Amino acid sequence: MFKLVRLIICSALMSSTSVWADVIKFHNGDQLQGTLISMQDGSIKFNSAMLGEVSIAMTNVDSLAIDKKAELHFSDGTVLQQTVELAEGDAILLRQGEIVGEQKVLLSQLTKINPPIAKPIKWKGRVSGGLIVDRGNSESQDMQMQVGATRETKTDRIILDFEFIENRETDSDTGEENTSKRRYELGAHYDYFLTPQYYVYGEVNAEKESTANLDLRLNIGSGLGYRWIKTEMTELDVETGVSWVNESFSDQSEDNDYIAARFGWRFSHQYSSATLFFHQGKWIPSLENTEDQLIKTSTGIRTQLNSHLFAEAKLLYDWDQTPADNAEKEDVSYILGVGWDF
Repeated sequence: MFKLVRLIICSALMSSTSVWADVIKFHNGDQLQGTLISMQDGSIKFNSAMLGEVSIAMTNVDSLAIDKKAELHFSDGTVLQQTVELAEGDAILLRQGEIVGEQKVLLSQLTKINPPIAKPIKWKGRVSGGLIVDRGNSESQDMQMQVGATRETKTDRIILDFEFIENRETDSDTGEENTSKRRYELGAHYDYFLTPQYYVYGEVNAEKESTANLDLRLNIGSGLGYRWIKTEMTELDVETGVSWVNESFSDQSEDNDYIAARFGWRFSHQYSSATLFFHQGKWIPSLENTEDQLIKTSTGIRTQLNSHLFAEAKLLYDWDQTPADNAEKEDVSYILGVGWDF
C-alpha cells in the first residue's frame, strides 16, 4: 500500500514538473513555478498555475531555471539556445550545451529571453486619380494622379509623394490641341525620432508647372519637428528649419535661388471609422529677400468606400510671391477622385 501511494505521489510530481518546469527565485528566497514566456526591457512574462500570466521586474529576481531550451540574448551580442539552472548571487547556471559548457552567468549580462519575433516593417500608401473627358460642343481632357507612401517605426518615418495634374483642350475649329496646365511634383521626407515627441527631419522636393512657366523648383531642407498630438483619432506635427530653394523658369524670367526658413505642419482627424479630414502645408520665407516667399497647402476629406477603395475631395493651394513674369502668384486646384489604399 505504501509503495502504491509513493508511486502515485512521484507520478504527480513528475507530471507537474513537466507542465510547470520553469522557476523564478526571488531575493527573499521565495520561488515561483510555471512557464517563462519571455523577458525583455527588464521585465519577465511568466505563467503560473496559481497567478496566471504575470509581469515580474528583473530587479526582484535572484535567479532563473528554464527546463527547455530558450533563446538567450546577452549584452555582448551573443545569442544561445540553452537550458538554465538556478544559481546564487543574481546569476544563472548555463547547462552543458553544444556551443558552451556549464558556466555561471550574471543576470545583468542577460538582456532578452525568447523575444517576440519582430513584425516586418510595412509600407502604407494610396493611389488616387480622376479623369474628366468632354466631347461634343467642346473637347477637353482633365486628368490627375497622386501616389503617396509612408513607412513608420518607433525610431523613424519616411514619407514619399508624387503628384501629376494635366488639363488639355482641343480647338473645335482648327483641331489643334493645347495643354493649358501640366504639373509634376515629387517629394521625399525623412524623420528621425529623438524622443516620442521630438524628431529631426530632412526633406527634398521638386516641382514643375507649365502655367507658372516653372521649369524646376528644387527645395532641400532640414530642421526640428515636434509631434504635438498622436492619438488614434488625431495627429498633429509641427516643424521648423531651414531650406535651400532653387528656381529655374522656361520663359525669360531670371532664375532664382536663396536660403529660407521653413515652417511646416501636418494635421489629420478621423471623424468616423470611414471619414478623415487632413490638412498639411509649409511656409518658406527667404532669409535673404523678404520678397521671396512660398506657401503650399493641401486640404481635403477622404471617405472609405470599403476596406481599400476611397473617395477624396481636396484643394491644393500654392502661393509664390515672386513668380515668373507672366504668371500669377496664386495657383488653386480643386480635385475630386477615387483611390486605392495599400
